Formats: sequence, structure tokens, C-alpha cells
Amino acid sequence: MRAKDLDQLRFRAPEEVNRIVREEAMNSGATVVDVQRAFVERSPDGIIGSQLMLEHLHPNLEGYFVMADVFYNALAEGAEAFVHRSAAKREVLYTVVDSLFGEYRLQQLMGSWPFQAPGVTLSVADTITARSHAEVLALRLFRGDASWFETMIALYELYVREQNDHSALRVALAMVQQFPYIATPYMAAARTMVSQRRLNDAVPYLEVALGIEELADAHYLLGNVHLAHQRLEPALRHLLRAVELDSSDEVTLFQLAQAYVLARREVDALSVLGRLLELSPDHHNAITLRRYLLESASAE
Repeated sequence: MRAKDLDQLRFRAPEEVNRIVREEAMNSGATVVDVQRAFVERSPDGIIGSQLMLEHLHPNLEGYFVMADVFYNALAEGAEAFVHRSAAKREVLYTVVDSLFGEYRLQQLMGSWPFQAPGVTLSVADTITARSHAEVLALRLFRGDASWFETMIALYELYVREQNDHSALRVALAMVQQFPYIATPYMAAARTMVSQRRLNDAVPYLEVALGIEELADAHYLLGNVHLAHQRLEPALRHLLRAVELDSSDEVTLFQLAQAYVLARREVDALSVLGRLLELSPDHHNAITLRRYLLESASAE
């Protein structure tokens, strides 16, 4: 601590500042959230080092979590809906690309003064070799060839192709957290939840997406969720709106026809099937369903 206070490169506040903070808090009755003590308690021999810090100044992911946990405990003291540390830690939204990007940035930072001799600069970007898809994406982000949002979309699509729903959902939720005013992340999260058969969980994300931007896909998915629960009226409403927004989508048209059949509105179903067959005369399922409806009508 004494060495830190005498550091000639003053990135960090001296201990005198902490003394003043504690003294003023005591005089005014304010709560002191002692992050320093929390770091000391979680460090070997009480010496704060690389277990919680990236370099001399910034906490690493674990360090930031310790900091957040101490503040949360002080704010949530006595609260009924208390989230335990272990549960919160499982929900921290970061991806493997974020971690790699952080490692590259750290290597870059420590490749020059004051971590190297004056005048010495170690080039990082030229020495990194990507060995996985995630490393390729992280390297593109590090070199400025793609934005974080573009990188996360690419990572999400990679996980979808690999049918890794758990990782895809983490990426989608990380995007929601970072860009809560864009519909795309909510749609990505909803699609993954539907893929996991978590239909009810997907509904709030679809509704938020629609509140930001009216999308045919969002109406289609909401229609399917309601249809799966036999809620025909809202299912038809959303599927109809999806068709209004995109009248050429064959999947939505066929789903709307099926919903009409379930609602015993065969005439409307035949009308939709007619529109679908105009677009795709060889649509096997539409031909089969139309034949069934016509034969049923004739039999009656």
C-alpha cells in the first residue's frame, strides 16, 4: 500500500482519500461500501493481485463481479427478493469473444511503457494467430474490421448453425443488454427460446421487439406461440398481420391457413391456400390441405 502511494505514475488514489471517505461517511451517516476490503479478503495473503486485477489499475471480470457484489449487498440489505452471489455469477452476460478481445487489448496495453522499457513497443495484432471461429471473430473486432454488434451477430449465427442454443441465447441476451433500443437482439433471443421450446419465455421479447419495430417475423412467432397454446383469436390476429407485412412468405401463409382450419373457418383457409398456390403452385402441403378441405366440403 505504501509503494502504491509513492508510485511516480499516479493512476491510483492514495490511501489518504480512503481515510477521508470513511471519515466523512461517519460524520454524515452515509454507508461506506468497502470494495478494498472485499478485494483484500478474496486475495491470497491479503495482497490484491492478478486474481482480481488485469494490470495495475483495472479489475478483471472476477474483480468487477466482486465490486458489483459488494455494492449489491449494501443496496439490497433486507430486501425480500435477494439474488445470491452464485446465481448472479451464472447470469453474467459475456461471451468467449469478449474474453478474447479483452486479452488482446491487455496484451496491447502491456506491450509498451510503463510495462516495457521506454521506447519499446511490442506489436500484438501481428503476432496473434486465430485457431478457432471465435478467435477469428475476436481478432476482427480487435483490429477494427467489425463492430461489436456485427461481431455478436456473427457469433450468434455461428452458434445457431452449431445448434448450440445455450450459447446462442447468451449472445442474444448480451446484445439485448448492450442495445436495448434495437429490435434485432430481442428477436434473436426469442427465436432461440422458441427453438428451446420455451414459448412463454419468448413472448415478452417478441412484444418488446414489436414495440420497437413492427416486424413480420415477430408477429409470425407470436402467432405460433398462441397457436401452440390453442389461443386461436390472438394467433389469427398476429398471423394475419404477419401476412399483411409480408404477403409473399409461404411459411406464414400456410400457418395462417392451418390456424383458420383449427378455428373451423374453412372458407378463409381455402382463400389463403389459393393465394399460397398462386405463389407456389407445387407447394405439396398446401395442395394436400386444400384437397382435404374440398373433399370434406363435398362430403357434407
